[in-house]
Amino acid sequence: MGALLTNYYGTGHVSLDNYIAMISGQPASLDTQLDCPTFSNFKQTGTTGDGIAIGNGCVYPASVKTLPDQLKAHGLTWKGYMEDMGNDPARESVTCGHPALDTADATQKAQAPSAAVPLGDQYATRHNPFVYFHAIIDSPECATNVVALDKLEADLASITTTPNFVFIASRKGIPVHLSGALLPDPS
Repeated sequence: MGALLTNYYGTGHVSLDNYIAMISGQPASLDTQLDCPTFSNFKQTGTTGDGIAIGNGCVYPASVKTLPDQLKAHGLTWKGYMEDMGNDPARESVTCGHPALDTADATQKAQAPSAAVPLGDQYATRHNPFVYFHAIIDSPECATNVVALDKLEADLASITTTPNFVFIASRKGIPVHLSGALLPDPS
């Protein structure tokens, strides 16, 4: 079971603002419109009546809710699979890969294969929306739920290890599939 999203249109012109909107409903900030070249905290100046955080920056405070928050609240599981994440551990971790706060994002440019990184590294933080929320990166769940794409096959081998919601980002940030929550058959 799954859901195919048709007629989905981007909310912005670059990558990150669209991914942020997909998993949180938050509109673009000035920084997310630029794909956050510096991985900085979102400085919230207010909240709209419908819960939209007002401000600027990249990494939203824990009070900003995400799709994973909603899934967990309903006893459902989620996982993000990121191609090439961790190919160069000097750039990003193999799980929950993101720059340190208030530093330049070294993943803005792909790395060609080399002796040090034989496979190259095309992982881009901006294509991994989960790491832009403190509710996720400040939790141990980030290391278990935001993983390299090579973990997908093993997770799909059993119903008990298959997440209810799967997000896959392939090279160059093109989502392979964004599946809707895989809900139990109500019958």
